[in-house]
Amino acid sequence: MPPPHYYHIGCRIAISPARLYNPARRIRLTVPDITIIRSSRRTVSLEVTHSGEVVVRAPRRLSHSVIHNLLKEKEHWITEKLELMRRRRAERPSPRYVEGESFLHLGASCPLHIDARRRPVLELADGRFILAATEQWRAPQLFERWYRQRARLHFGERTAHWAQRGGFTVHRVRVSGAVTKWGPAAAAISTSPGG
Repeated sequence: MPPPHYYHIGCRIAISPARLYNPARRIRLTVPDITIIRSSRRTVSLEVTHSGEVVVRAPRRLSHSVIHNLLKEKEHWITEKLELMRRRRAERPSPRYVEGESFLHLGASCPLHIDARRRPVLELADGRFILAATEQWRAPQLFERWYRQRARLHFGERTAHWAQRGGFTVHRVRVSGAVTKWGPAAAAISTSPGG
């Protein structure tokens, strides 16, 4: 059975260039913010990012007309995904770091309290985040650092547990920031077999 000519991965679509060329089509596209990235690849991929940008990754020698034909052919899919990303951004607005705003910690919603005389500058106590008023201007960086520290501890404990059960050694647990709404962080774990 021959491979499919395109496949969907979330909001991505990859298509074989041989199926795209149609010089007879007129090209009139209504999709904004298109970025074309050329590289030494064999397929064309189409992605709608969370910020609402359309990214086309294409082989270096693929003509602009083939890329435009792909965009025209997939215009309905692109506009559908752009609307999906717009709705997702509206559902989850950017945090403002103000009194009473809720933040998640291990699945629980914890309200933020701004305290005039607080040391340390950010902590979780009695089910609520407490932030020093003098440090509110840098709350995004403080929250990110706090979450990374807690994630490192949490993932470290969980990996140690599973390493012991699985009979392998964990050398390092690294936490990187999330880009999507699908998870709070990604952990990279370096392991080796045996104790």
